[in-house]
Amino acid sequence: MPLLQSRVAYPAGCYGAAGVDSLLHCPSQAVELKAKKIIHLGPCDAATYPMAKKKQSMEFLREKAHLRSRTNTIGAVARIRNALAFATHSFFQENGFYYVHTPIITASDCEGAGEMFQVTSMLSKAKEHQGQPSVAQEDVQQLQQQVSLQGEAVKAAKAAAAADKQDAALAAAAKAEVDKLLALKTSLAKAEEAAKWIGGFKRTAAGDIDYSEDFFGKPAFLTVSGQLQGEYYACGLTNIYTFGPTFRAEDSHTSRHLAEFWMIEPEMAFCDLEVGT
Repeated sequence: MPLLQSRVAYPAGCYGAAGVDSLLHCPSQAVELKAKKIIHLGPCDAATYPMAKKKQSMEFLREKAHLRSRTNTIGAVARIRNALAFATHSFFQENGFYYVHTPIITASDCEGAGEMFQVTSMLSKAKEHQGQPSVAQEDVQQLQQQVSLQGEAVKAAKAAAAADKQDAALAAAAKAEVDKLLALKTSLAKAEEAAKWIGGFKRTAAGDIDYSEDFFGKPAFLTVSGQLQGEYYACGLTNIYTFGPTFRAEDSHTSRHLAEFWMIEPEMAFCDLEVGT
């Protein structure tokens, strides 16, 4: 690593101070560092570095996620969030509450007051079925009618063969009718299965998405609240609190609506407004 000598100009970059004797305060700046040597750890080309020395918009910082923690705003927010999270846990722990981790993926709509983000593994499966030819219900009904008619033909052929068991031609004709019926039933089963797939998703008889094909076998969502789990944990542990991410899918792009935020939810058993314990 190159060692900086006095009055040697180096480009912008990352530097380390070694042998720090003291931090001196002077009128011209907040802190003056008195070090024995400064180590140049790595260069930074100002012409290509994306973070200019000016105020950056939040939209721009979202595109530079690996660098935004170096800005004053994001750095301050991170320090404040750390202090708030520490204070939250300290308060509840000092007052006899247990910290409970509630599920992030859940099948329950706890509050039922807003839209939820859905979690599914069916989108990748949908791509596999998008290219398959669709089968209309009319085609299925036509095959059902053919199976029904062929069933009657089988009955007649078997009756004729039974009436004259010595006639080999009648027995062969009955077997041919049976084979034809089995082939029609196979075609009907395939058509009924293919008709369930609409838009790449398997449907129920009512036309709804069949979630039995999904990872959890039922609709699953990102949690909007840990209150439900908190309530039954409070029945076992008395005083508990949850503190974790929650998600809301309201399509409102304002400062009052967040897609993701952390929420504190305490639950207490055997308490009232007078005693509070």
